[in-house]
Amino acid sequence: SGRLEFDEFVTLAAKFIVEEDAEALEKELREAFRLYDKE
Repeated sequence: SGRLEFDEFVTLAAKFIVEEDAEALEKELREAFRLYDKE
């Protein structure tokens, strides 16, 4: 559909991010998603 939901984004992005702290990882992923989410 050309759309990527946050949970799908997390699954893809988490493969490329090495972060020991789960809370910090979630914060980074939410910020990255916000940058690409224009709706």
